[in-house]
Amino acid sequence: MKYQLYLLTKLFKLLFHNPQLLLNKFSQELRNLFYKRLTTHQFIQLVNNMSNLPLTVVVNSVGKGGANTYLNNYIKNLTGTVIVFQSRNIFRRSIVKIYNQNCKYSQVFSLTNGFNSLNNFLIDRVIVNHLLFSRNLNATIDALIKLTSRANVKLTVMMHDYYYICPSVNLLNYNNQFCNLPDTDTCNNCLKRFNHNSYSNNYVRLNGRKSITHWRNNFTLLLNMATNIIVPSVYAKNLVSRTYPQFMFKIMVVSPNLDYLTRLNNLDITNKNNKLNKLFTVAILGEINQHKGAHIVYELIEFATRRNFGWRFVVIGNIIPRRYYHNLQVTGSYLPNQLPGLVSRYSVDAFIIPSIWPETYCYTADEAMQFKLPVAAFNIGAHGQRIANYEFGRVVSDISVILLLNTINELTNCPQ
Repeated sequence: MKYQLYLLTKLFKLLFHNPQLLLNKFSQELRNLFYKRLTTHQFIQLVNNMSNLPLTVVVNSVGKGGANTYLNNYIKNLTGTVIVFQSRNIFRRSIVKIYNQNCKYSQVFSLTNGFNSLNNFLIDRVIVNHLLFSRNLNATIDALIKLTSRANVKLTVMMHDYYYICPSVNLLNYNNQFCNLPDTDTCNNCLKRFNHNSYSNNYVRLNGRKSITHWRNNFTLLLNMATNIIVPSVYAKNLVSRTYPQFMFKIMVVSPNLDYLTRLNNLDITNKNNKLNKLFTVAILGEINQHKGAHIVYELIEFATRRNFGWRFVVIGNIIPRRYYHNLQVTGSYLPNQLPGLVSRYSVDAFIIPSIWPETYCYTADEAMQFKLPVAAFNIGAHGQRIANYEFGRVVSDISVILLLNTINELTNCPQ
């Protein structure tokens, strides 16, 4: 029931704040609904016909964002047959994708029956990409342990956020601040105080955990079986190691594949634009929600407006919740190869990364730095570390709109 309530909450938010995005999501669910169900026999026969050793089984629960991009790039480098079990959608079904050099088959199937069908197969590796929306987390962990208990089966666990550390996957506490991993008593007290004003409240309610020790003990069973644990940055490795020091030797940093950035037709934006007779333009990239700093963007717009700054703001992507200002434009979702054109079209002068959580990587930070324009961010997360080392980057010591605005001024000598 908690899972359904979570999904309904998300759907209503999209309905009021971004109807087009809701329509896209619902269309995808309808396409999934009409997939034909496979019987266990058909599934086994299908895998038998396609299986070339080694056989890799992937469990995933996210269908977008950096975690999904990371998985897709990872699969491209695997040999043999790859079976991906995608988490249940709103119609209580799982999507099973079977890859053999490229995607050969996609079907709706039961996750439990799918696991049971693999009992007689020689599996080389099991990869857990994400378990965020697993309807029964304990049962899923038990099934994964059973699947990997055979001889010579390697288990890889990927950590794209901090779900294995806390139900608040972004490590934002009930007061919407980075908790910095306090003692367990503080954690338990925090979990009990989450409410509708807490940005991660949906995640905590969905998982319904009141004891952080119990939460981590469940994952310890899985991590104990893991051959390796993959994280996208040194920053993430340090936080995971603080929580699970016994598994430090298993944690590997594997940075995302950023080849797509080198294919961008970058423009000399700095010299191209005529700085006279145009508004100074600040851009924000990506899907901006609460933990990504949506309120920071709005506070920055309001503060700059009150100060009579002649600034324009453009979100190259989407922002939720959606508010309307005369000096704010939102482009909608984009493809990476569209970025140069969008940056040129809006005559971008500087980027900000307004995220308030300690991101494990942040693709949009790399995208922004491709353009050799000033980039400002808060001094938090893996993205903060990279921007601090960027020639035209600056990190803000505290999460403060005033400090962020002053930093943009210092970086750009922009007009006011």
